Amino acid sequence: AGVSAQGTIRALIVLCYPQDRVPGNLTTARTDVMTEFDHAPTYYDQVSYGDTDLQLTYTNWIALTGNYADYVDDSPDKQNFIWPADRILAEAAQGAVDQGNNLDDFIFMAVVMNLGVGFARAWGGWSQSNFSWNGTDLNGNAVNINVTASHELGLTTIGENANWGRFAHELAHIKHRDILISSV
Repeated sequence: AGVSAQGTIRALIVLCYPQDRVPGNLTTARTDVMTEFDHAPTYYDQVSYGDTDLQLTYTNWIALTGNYADYVDDSPDKQNFIWPADRILAEAAQGAVDQGNNLDDFIFMAVVMNLGVGFARAWGGWSQSNFSWNGTDLNGNAVNINVTASHELGLTTIGENANWGRFAHELAHIKHRDILISSV
């Protein structure tokens, strides 16, 4: 189909990594994701004939509290982020807020996890306003997160190794009170 959106899409790109998949060079890894995903605003501008302004804000890398297997089901028939994705969403939202981002400033949040050599299918197309998770980190310390935005954010979970087309596709699934995007 195509994009039937008008206006500004403010998207928060939350970069995160599990404890056993730390990028070798955080600066280079962040730059690589930005270089790839920064093609999406041009695409949305062109496909909408200038009616869509996609603005991306990137966090610095956020250390998640668990290992890869706590966030991704690597079994051959799955290869996907664990669902429901409460843990990774809550940790990403809290990390973004801790870095000074206000979730109320965005209508979309992409949680981009460093997969290392792993693979996980990207998921998009749902939204929520509350990001909560209670559990323990790898050392058994309690983790209690409860972050709430004033409105629902369109969401996706995606690997750092995804190309800009996959990112743009997942973004196209969002529905928000201020904007409607059809499937790309």
